[in-house]
Amino acid sequence: MLANTLGYIVEIGPQQLAADTAHYYRQGDMIGISGLEKSYEEVLRGHLGIQYKVSDAKGIARGSFRERTLDRPYIPGQDLRTTLDAALQLYGSIFMENKRGGIVAIAPQTGEILALVSSPSCNPNLLTGRAFSSHFSSLEQDTLAPLFHRPIMAMYPPGSIFKLNQTLIALQEKVICTSSVYLCNKKLVNCHQHPSPLSLHKALKHSCSPYFYYVFRNIVNPQVSNDTYEDTRIGRSGVAI
Repeated sequence: MLANTLGYIVEIGPQQLAADTAHYYRQGDMIGISGLEKSYEEVLRGHLGIQYKVSDAKGIARGSFRERTLDRPYIPGQDLRTTLDAALQLYGSIFMENKRGGIVAIAPQTGEILALVSSPSCNPNLLTGRAFSSHFSSLEQDTLAPLFHRPIMAMYPPGSIFKLNQTLIALQEKVICTSSVYLCNKKLVNCHQHPSPLSLHKALKHSCSPYFYYVFRNIVNPQVSNDTYEDTRIGRSGVAI
């Protein structure tokens, strides 16, 4: 449900060790590779501790050094609290079963991310333990790309999202109502096959581009002049620009 968003950790590799100019990591340490594990690696990893010991000539530990006055305790990483809504995330995951795509749900008042769904995804347990390499290779070669975090990595045309903005503006300005009906006139703007004419709710359901051509025209043009260009210049303010 959250595999792509949370990400996963692996043992640090030679290239990452070479890039560690702060010399924090040692061979065998684990490091975040994707998702929140990667983005917040420095927050989650904490600070390494140091413990000095006295050993004899045979390498056998004989106790602490200087009564541990030089030791430094390990400081655990900070907790990370997200704004994700577990129930909404689960609902989105169920909705996206057997589909490819992503869902992002944002609280408009605060900008908080409430759901971040990527589909298809994978079982995060596959990216742990000794079988990590074989599981990772299998997932990486999967043609459905379950490791690809679609909400933040894929590129989607955003055009139809603005139809929602147009709707809210037009309703606020009272230039349309929920029962306003228009034809799907493909001579104005190309569109896909769906029932026509449509009311506002059905236009949103089918994402009818010609319908929202009319909506935008109603927002811009006050229809006080028979000359379309002059009508546009006058605009809703009633003052010619």
